[in-house]
Amino acid sequence: MKNVLSCLIFFILISIGSQANSTGNFNMWTTSPFQSKAVQHSPESDTLLKGPIGIMDHNGVDLKLKLYPNPATTQLTVSLDCSSFVNSETVYISVTDLRGRILISVKDKAEPGITYQKDINLRGLPDDEYVLQLIKGNTKLVKKFQVHY
Repeated sequence: MKNVLSCLIFFILISIGSQANSTGNFNMWTTSPFQSKAVQHSPESDTLLKGPIGIMDHNGVDLKLKLYPNPATTQLTVSLDCSSFVNSETVYISVTDLRGRILISVKDKAEPGITYQKDINLRGLPDDEYVLQLIKGNTKLVKKFQVHY
């Protein structure tokens, strides 16, 4: 049973993403249009915990990433709650198609204590689904959005 559980966890880890810490524990997440779900695994207890979550940064503070409007036409606004930031943070934003090709790439600064907002120009992108990835430090936030004219 333990081997089956380990294989299942490895498959889920590869399929949807993960975040590991120095103790060997890891968190996995997936997002849907309805709710985020997570599975936490601790090697000491071999226990799985399930429930709704947000993506956590390295200090354990919930990061709230919003994209609007969705579906978008010529512009998408990226909004990130920075109230938990102590210092200015460099953020990297990329927009990819569903094949993983990077179409837009932006490097910017997010200031502490305020909501970070960045307007992304989508002109020239055809009607389709896309993936926005925001990286802050060692934290990666990923959300899907649509372009529809």
